[in-house]
Amino acid sequence: RARNKEGKSAWIEVTATNLLDEPSVQGIVVNWRDITDRKRVEKVQEQLIAILEATPDIVTMCDLHGRLIYTNQPGRRALQLGEDDDLSNHTIAELVENTTRLRLTNEILPVVIRDGEWTGEITALGLDGQEIASLVFAQAHKAPDGSIEFLSMIARDITELRRVHSALHVAAEEWRTTFDGITQGILVLDTERRVLRCNSAMQAFLGLPFKEILGRYCCDLLCGFSEGEKGCTALLVLQTKRKETSDLRIAGRWFAITTYPLQSPDNSLTGMVYIMSDTTEQKKSEEALQESEKKVRKLAAESVRAQEEERQWVADEVHDRIAQPLVAVHQQLQALGAATQDDSPTRRLVDRALEL
Repeated sequence: RARNKEGKSAWIEVTATNLLDEPSVQGIVVNWRDITDRKRVEKVQEQLIAILEATPDIVTMCDLHGRLIYTNQPGRRALQLGEDDDLSNHTIAELVENTTRLRLTNEILPVVIRDGEWTGEITALGLDGQEIASLVFAQAHKAPDGSIEFLSMIARDITELRRVHSALHVAAEEWRTTFDGITQGILVLDTERRVLRCNSAMQAFLGLPFKEILGRYCCDLLCGFSEGEKGCTALLVLQTKRKETSDLRIAGRWFAITTYPLQSPDNSLTGMVYIMSDTTEQKKSEEALQESEKKVRKLAAESVRAQEEERQWVADEVHDRIAQPLVAVHQQLQALGAATQDDSPTRRLVDRALEL
């Protein structure tokens, strides 16, 4: 490393040649060449190789026949190769299982050579021979004259990603099965009251294909309330951000409507769940119960009236059949008392009877 006349440091390659025995020279010839740019490139290459060696992805380079030129440490581990093993004795096909080898030969490499790149999923082999689902990006690298100089391939292990994707798929299927298994009609709405999801019970009630339900306003499909009306529970939820309920009569049947807000962790409204339950039979039972209560009250009133009538009848009977004869007897006793001497036994009996 030296400094030039401007005081800037530079990398210099020095070559000294002994020409002392050469009659025409008889000295040592020293050649100085500035290799700063080459050193800079070499440093970048070293950094790039360090990155390739540190990545968990398998990175390989091969010729047009698939013979390996370079592979990083994960690739060497997969091939069970040591640091000093000769890569030229191995091909990229050794990194994949048998079916993928056929694809590699018949599909992947020809496409890379023809189109310049290829992206897709393959099944690679791990150190213990275990198959590994991998996402691969392969690319052709060209020389200055346009010919393909070598091919590179980056393979990423997506086994865990596939497992998560499969688990999410199963969970989604279970959710959909549960969603469709609910006998109540359910709509999932956005904050504009447009339908995002609809279960089978609601679709059957509406009698429309799913594609004609999704994206429409809930009021267009069901209650018929306009933007300015207060009866729509979804409109109320937008205002209150809490559960709202109502009863709705559609085509002669009664439905209980319950709409729940869907909220994010910061409590902002993200949507709504609209649930419609057929309460027609319940309404009929309630109406029948109310009718029975009316009949019971009517019977009770009629019973009271009958008791009053009976009491009045008894009173009338007592007056007509007993009170009048008693009055006559009383008058006769008074007449007898008047005709009897004051101190006679008969008078005393009459006075006692009158006192009763």
